[in-house]
Amino acid sequence: MNEHALRVLEYDKVTGIVAGYAASTPGREAVLALRPASDAALVATLLQETREFTLVLQGNEAPPFDGIQDIRPAIRKLGVSGGMLSPQELLATAQTLGSGRRVKRFFQRDDGRGASSRLSLPLLLAKADAIRTLKPIEDAILAAIDDRAEVKDSASPALRKIRKQLVRTREDILERMTDILQDSSFQKVIQEPVITVRDDRYVLPLKPNFRQSLPGVVHGQSGSRSTLFVEPLEVLEQNNRLAELRMDEQEEVERILRALTALMAPEADAITETLEALAGLDAVCARARFGIEFNGVVPLLSSDGSLRMRAARHPLLVDKYRNAGDGKSIAPNDIELEAHQRTLILSGPNAGGKTVVLKTVGLLSLMAQSGLPVTSAEGSEFPFFCSVFADIGDEQSLEQDLSTFSSHMGQIAEIIRSAQRGSLVLLDELGSGTDPGEGTALGAAVLEKLMERGAVTVVTTHHNALKLFGSQTDGAVNAAMEFDLQMLKPTYRLTPGRPGRSYGLDMAARLGIPDEVIRKARGRLSEDDTKLEDLLKQVEEDSRLLASDRDALAKELSVAGEERIAAAALLKAAHEEVRAAKTKAKQDARDVLSELRQKLREFSRVQAFERAELKTEISVVEALAAKLEPGVFEQEAAPGAVYAFEAGDRVRIPNVNKTGTVLGSRQGVLELDVDGKKIKLSANRVSLIGALPQDRKLAGGPSWGAELHELQGAPDRLNIIGLHVEEGLAEVDRFIDRASMTGLSIVTIIHGLGTGALKKAVTEFIKNHPLIAAMRPGEPPEGGAGVTVAELKK
Repeated sequence: MNEHALRVLEYDKVTGIVAGYAASTPGREAVLALRPASDAALVATLLQETREFTLVLQGNEAPPFDGIQDIRPAIRKLGVSGGMLSPQELLATAQTLGSGRRVKRFFQRDDGRGASSRLSLPLLLAKADAIRTLKPIEDAILAAIDDRAEVKDSASPALRKIRKQLVRTREDILERMTDILQDSSFQKVIQEPVITVRDDRYVLPLKPNFRQSLPGVVHGQSGSRSTLFVEPLEVLEQNNRLAELRMDEQEEVERILRALTALMAPEADAITETLEALAGLDAVCARARFGIEFNGVVPLLSSDGSLRMRAARHPLLVDKYRNAGDGKSIAPNDIELEAHQRTLILSGPNAGGKTVVLKTVGLLSLMAQSGLPVTSAEGSEFPFFCSVFADIGDEQSLEQDLSTFSSHMGQIAEIIRSAQRGSLVLLDELGSGTDPGEGTALGAAVLEKLMERGAVTVVTTHHNALKLFGSQTDGAVNAAMEFDLQMLKPTYRLTPGRPGRSYGLDMAARLGIPDEVIRKARGRLSEDDTKLEDLLKQVEEDSRLLASDRDALAKELSVAGEERIAAAALLKAAHEEVRAAKTKAKQDARDVLSELRQKLREFSRVQAFERAELKTEISVVEALAAKLEPGVFEQEAAPGAVYAFEAGDRVRIPNVNKTGTVLGSRQGVLELDVDGKKIKLSANRVSLIGALPQDRKLAGGPSWGAELHELQGAPDRLNIIGLHVEEGLAEVDRFIDRASMTGLSIVTIIHGLGTGALKKAVTEFIKNHPLIAAMRPGEPPEGGAGVTVAELKK
């Protein structure tokens, strides 16, 4: 990646911010070393790593990165023959290995989500798998080195023995020297009653005339020479012994340290792999933490080369306002370039945010290719850029005798030579620094060349000719930075699809330049410039009106949406009321049917009725039926179910307005001769013609079953929805008999779908019925699969 672009876009400042979220020095250094990847597959991998770690952190979990130390110098010593690690280095290594073991367990733990976790975090698990678990080395070091990085007494039996002797010898020396300090005969030579150490030997601070009273060896004197530090002769041997024990201790400690170093040496590569894996995971964690803290997102890689930044913000400005804590925020902008659009020309007022947008495009693209979250919203997509070039700011060089224009041209010449398809080119104030006519001509030629190369180019300009280039050239688009003329300040909002005015003369007038000067300045504008300015002014005014209309429409849509929601709630409530009413009605119907059936069962148990009593009961039944379907039951005739029909009785069938002769009766079902045809019909479906003989007994009739269902609807349709299979088939049988008698050729049985049991039973029954010639499922207008249509035999 072009280092000049990284520098002018301040990429290192962003990685510095991200590095601050790392938990360890190796992790921070890994972030700081991060550079945009030059391979699309690697970019996708980096982004997916960040996406996975974001999921981990959003689950309120974090790996235990505490304890990771920078042990790279220690690891390098392992490769040196005869090298020996210090206790601090050994302890740091053990702590790092322990952290690696815990981090690996964190990612590989099986807490009931192991399988799903492994599927959702494959890249992090692969990094964790690279951690080498070296528990024996970790345990050996911690058994010998304590938390203060000192070798424990228990590190070896020899060391324990030596240190015990050291303690006893030291105590003996201190006891004897304390006696000297307390002896009155030595008070005249003691400068200060303390015991101190010089040259690793215990000494007393004495006056210069000490030799008269206390023989000893001088180990130094104070700055004023008024005090001599003297080792009394009577503790000389003990101090010598103490020195010997200290040397023995040092030798044993070194032996232990060398042994631990030798234990680690064969695993130097494994320790290196573990540290690198931990640093890599810590760096990915830092990237994810940055994204969460900065309200960023992990972007997508666009498949068609389009660029879409949703609500994009410059990360360094986000950081600035976060740290300021003054409540200020950054105006987010949507920045888009479709796949066929190669050049975006930004125009607008000075200090209006053009360069910020330019840098935002470049910096966020670099961040995306580094696997970093970008400060934008969901839906942001970035193409893969093989290289990024930038010419931004005033790079005048006095040392190299370069003007601003010369410096820009040098950069642009290099960009033209290097840019290719898949490159991102950022050019700030293209064509400035020289004659406007020549500058715009050169700028347009540069843009044409970059478009020929297939590079994606974003450019800022004040030149009207380049704005026209954006409007008239295929593959180029304009965008304007808004400016509030009333407040005399930019809004920093980007408006795509149109060029923007520079507002130079307007701002000058508002800042106090005399009107006469402004008029003369406008008079010096060329006719084309004046027309273009007028056109841009009209476009801006139209845009403001459209924006106002859009806002008004948005409010209306919002109100309409709220009203729609309220209406939907009312409609839902109405549906609930209707549903409740239907449910109640169905329950009432069931209750009525239950009462009717109970009455009929009571009729069936009666062997003989007085006519007056029978008439009363019939009236009760008819009243109950009228509740369910008023007007269905006629009052003039009693149902035949209560008569004991015999062969030869003449009967009337009210439903089909036919008469017939009873041929026989069995269990409430009559066999009739109707117009020469033999049919079977329930006794309660007919009425006796003529008076009832005096000796005729009343007989029990069958239960009504679905009698009320078949009385509803047209004579060629039967609705048996809600009946049990046995009841439904009995009704179908009676319905077909009646249809045959009335001369119908096509009938429809409505059984519904439900569980399918009733439909299946009806289909089998009709298929084998002697009066049915053919059958088929209903067409959609007829009721679809919820009905069966049957053709009767002629």
